[in-house]
This record gives sequence, C-alpha cells and structure tokens, in this order.
Amino acid sequence: MLASEKRDGNRKGLKRLSMTPSNAKVGFLIDEIWLLTFHGGLGRTGVYKKTASEQSRTQFRRFVRSLIDQEVEDSYRQTPQTHERHCEVLLSLKRRVDEEYGELFNGDEITMGVVQKIMNLHLKYRWCLGWITIPPHFPVDAIMLREIPRYRDTRWSRLASIEEYRDIIECAQGIAGDVPLAEWELQTFARRGIFVHGS
Repeated sequence: MLASEKRDGNRKGLKRLSMTPSNAKVGFLIDEIWLLTFHGGLGRTGVYKKTASEQSRTQFRRFVRSLIDQEVEDSYRQTPQTHERHCEVLLSLKRRVDEEYGELFNGDEITMGVVQKIMNLHLKYRWCLGWITIPPHFPVDAIMLREIPRYRDTRWSRLASIEEYRDIIECAQGIAGDVPLAEWELQTFARRGIFVHGS
C-alpha cells in the first residue's frame, strides 16, 4: 500500500513550494527530473495503445507524479526502505495506475517493467542529488539486464510480474555481493563507460 493511501486518499502530490529563489531552483530541478524520468520510463517502449490521446497520457503522467512525489516525501526521504516494502510500493503503484488509466495501455494494464523503471529511475535521480536516502533497488533496463546472465535477452518494458522482477533483483544482489544495489548500478555504468566525461 502506498503511504499516501494510509491517510487521505485525496491528497495529490507535495504541497506547493513558495517560490523564493531557492525553492524556485528546487522546483526547476524537480520538473527536469520528472521529464527525464518519464522519457526513460515511457519513451520508445510502445506500451501505449495507438488510440491513447495526448491529453490522457498527460493526465496519467500527472497522476503518477503525484503518487510518487507523496510516497517519496512520506517514506523514502529520510528512511531507507527494505526490499519487501519497496516491492509493495511498486505493486500498489501498478494497481492504482491500472484502476485509473489501465485503458491507455496495451493489454489494458501497465507493465511491471514500466512501473519499476519510472519509480526506480526517479529515486535514483533524487538520491544522486542527496535529497533522499539510498534506494533499495535500481532501474532495471537493458544495460543492467545484460549484467545478469539469466536475463540478458529480456526486455525490461515487457516484465509482467512482481515475481520476475524480484528474481532479477535477487540475481543482481548475488552479483553485487555486499555492495548496495544502487551503488552497484552506478559502478556498472561507470565501468561500461556509459557516463560521458570531458577530455
């Protein structure tokens, strides 16, 4: 269950920041992070039905943003979350999206692969900026799946079940050893030369 569901189900996202210069900068960064998050989680995945209007897609993105912003504020900002708790959040997020916007997606439901990518990528950005504690997982994508022999040929956007996602995470932890998964993913990106460095 999402933390926001435990209290007032009508609360939508974070309270508006008063636009002092400092808060305006934070607001700008949050908006940019969300642009990157949705591009990474939805771009070129082919998950939308062709009939899904741009207006409906925009409403869906606003809905997801409000849910995740509140969850981050309630649960992830100051307290490290466990593997099990994080999986519960992903399942609840998927359920809420399917209930409200499932008709936008092929098969009338959003895939677990897309849900985890949006949530985990957004947490990664906030963590790297020092705004939240270390996330329990990492964004499962094609680059990271190539690090896991059993799943090298798996398309992350097609992940359908939480059970398959859990298995991927458990396999990744076996490879990472004692290194936290979020740290391991950053190290993997650096080792593969994914980051662009100046000359």
